[in-house]
Amino acid sequence: MDSKQENKPHALCMPAPVQGHINPMLKLAKILHSKGFDITFVDTEFNHQRLLRSRGCDSLHGLPSFRFETIPDGLPTPENLDATQDIPSLAKSMDEECLDSFKSVIAKVNVTYSPVTCIVSDFLMGFTLAAAKEFNIPEFLLWTSGAGSLICFDQYPILLEKGLMPIKAPVQGHINPMLKLAKILHSKGFDITFVNTEFNHQRLLRSRGSDSLRGLPSFRFETIPDGLPTPENLDATQDIPSLAKSMDEECLDSFKSVIAKVNVTYSPVTCIVSDFLMGFTLAAAKEFNIPEFLLWTSGAGSLICFDQYPILLEKGLMPIKDQSFIVNGYLDTVLDFVPTMSGIRLKDIPPFIRYSNPGDEYMTHFFMLQFERAKSASAIIFNTCDKLDGDVLDAVSSRYPPCYGIGPLNLLENKIVDETLASLKSNLWKEDSECLSWLDTKAPSSVIYVNFGSITVMTPQQLVEFGWGLAKSNYSFLWIIRPDLVIGESSVLPAELIKETNDRGLLASWCPQEQVLKHPSIGGFLTHSGWNSTIESILSGVPMISWPFFGDQQPNCWVCCNKWGVAMEIDNDVKSDEVRKLVVELMNGEKGNEMRKNVTDLKKKAEEACTSPLGSSMVNLEKIIHLMNASSST
Repeated sequence: MDSKQENKPHALCMPAPVQGHINPMLKLAKILHSKGFDITFVDTEFNHQRLLRSRGCDSLHGLPSFRFETIPDGLPTPENLDATQDIPSLAKSMDEECLDSFKSVIAKVNVTYSPVTCIVSDFLMGFTLAAAKEFNIPEFLLWTSGAGSLICFDQYPILLEKGLMPIKAPVQGHINPMLKLAKILHSKGFDITFVNTEFNHQRLLRSRGSDSLRGLPSFRFETIPDGLPTPENLDATQDIPSLAKSMDEECLDSFKSVIAKVNVTYSPVTCIVSDFLMGFTLAAAKEFNIPEFLLWTSGAGSLICFDQYPILLEKGLMPIKDQSFIVNGYLDTVLDFVPTMSGIRLKDIPPFIRYSNPGDEYMTHFFMLQFERAKSASAIIFNTCDKLDGDVLDAVSSRYPPCYGIGPLNLLENKIVDETLASLKSNLWKEDSECLSWLDTKAPSSVIYVNFGSITVMTPQQLVEFGWGLAKSNYSFLWIIRPDLVIGESSVLPAELIKETNDRGLLASWCPQEQVLKHPSIGGFLTHSGWNSTIESILSGVPMISWPFFGDQQPNCWVCCNKWGVAMEIDNDVKSDEVRKLVVELMNGEKGNEMRKNVTDLKKKAEEACTSPLGSSMVNLEKIIHLMNASSST
């Protein structure tokens, strides 16, 4: 076949099928492509279709050397094709069902294009390591969050052991960084096959338009089923434990099929880049003898915390004995054994290990499984930089494969990705860009931006408390309220509150967040502390109020508040008066001004890492490229 290039390095990139993991993986793929790699970006079929709907049918038509492949995620197609998939079900399905499909993609790519020389996988897509081993291909893992979050995830075993612990995992927040990483790899010369779940792929298509996933001939999308039934609301967030279970158990075969298909149809897959949570991909990498790189899409500190799970269990600190332990002060227990996280409390550890919600026990052991699998990856990639998380990355590297911070991926993407791929986006909801015109009418630093991300849910009372707190602050606000933000009810604010804030409040269902945060009228960000939101806020020089919901958000919040001094935490039992006080302090108080100075300093450090030729992220990117190239030549 004419398109086959035997001597060219070829990276197969596999993100976790969620927004915040896809973005950095796509960025990395584009960076690798710019360094001479062919890229095959493997996405689940569901997410691939979502991207096509979101961006248009031509949006994923890349270059001949940057292509997309898909594998099924093992879940049934929901009725609402734009709904966020249930994370536990998706994770389980991907881990158990996707390896074979992933290996098939490798086999297909090897035959059709140049052989896959390395796999770059999200840290959570550990099944890809099995494929890398089978195909004798090195695999590099991308940790898409902050390095500190990895350390926190690593505490899960300890929390369980101590009886201190056993909440849900993001989707949108994983897809975003993986897509960014893929675009970066593509810009470095890689062909890309981006594999998404069918459910998320369809959501992207609906959100962005039928042409949105048409990239370049060398940047293509493939999908795999996630194994879950199709929900009635196709835009609803999927249940995280169910999704994790379904993906882990059901997606391997579909993933291997994608590899086989890509190998036959395009150039062979030379590496897999998988989300850290998609550990089933490691089995495909092993089977196809392809190296795999894992992408950790959250903060590095959260990985450290997740990594404590076995220790917490061993020490009997977790799970909690009953629900009273959530409110009796027990979770304020300080942990003295978490590397680089001095003073961190049980409440700051990712809360699955508390076993306080259905599915938590499964999710705890799911994360422990992914961490064990990750040890066979070629490397772990993080969406952070050494100046922000160098101590955490060193700590993680002492227990796992080499760790490389090449972020913030937003900056690398903007610096090196060509315009053709820059338009590829991964939002699973349609963006309301009219809010930017509204912001144009506001004074500098006068608006508080409120967005709790793609997964967070709250009670009707919490919604009202936030609303009245914003109203009483007397500041203008832009508030993103998803249709499924409120548990079991419509996300509607009281009429009197709407009337009270009509002249200074704007509500929208989704927005172009990076543009919003960079708007000069934004003076603060009320956030859930998802890693993508955290990084975007730092890069915009915007201090934060944090209301973490689950997963990596607790350790991300702790890092922002305690290590970096760029955020203030709001109590989970939110009250309007506390919201008012924190908003006023954030926007014009002494602590708010101090946080604004701190976040400006962090912004400069992050920019130096990605814009200077000798910046740590630029240097680490070249190291990753070298590893992938070395893998492709052996």
